[in-house]
Amino acid sequence: MTALRRADLGPSNGLRSRWANAVVLGESSVVLGDWISWLTLSRTPAPCARVDPVMTYLVRDGFLVEQDLWPREPVPQVYVAYDDERAVYVGQTRQTLGARVKQHFGNQSTADQQAKAGSWRMVVSATWTDLSHGQLDQLEAAAWEWVLPKAHRNGRRRPQ
Repeated sequence: MTALRRADLGPSNGLRSRWANAVVLGESSVVLGDWISWLTLSRTPAPCARVDPVMTYLVRDGFLVEQDLWPREPVPQVYVAYDDERAVYVGQTRQTLGARVKQHFGNQSTADQQAKAGSWRMVVSATWTDLSHGQLDQLEAAAWEWVLPKAHRNGRRRPQ
């Protein structure tokens, strides 16, 4: 897990988010519990061992933090973005993870886009090398249902 400086976590007034406390304490399972469950308890095939699926990659105000730590291989993967408390987005890509996340923040001309860029705090991903046609879509849909809280599913397209 990437180390954060205290300044990166906001004010030290005792009101840090559950996410920030988990990062400081090194307890990624607190925040990533549904993700870890999906990877281990569902029918999800075992992800590729080259990329640790519980490694967190940090985002601040629409920018990648410590870009040199982000995976550089363009491989099939499902990723989940988290805000201060919970999963807020599930996606898939065959690009490098950093390139795909940057695309999410490429256009910040509306208030909704600016809010999204300001809310994402970390991203996790799992990669696979031997997938049949359509299987990445199925994995994204399964992660979407397993990891994303119902409140964040309303009004969004369901992955197919």
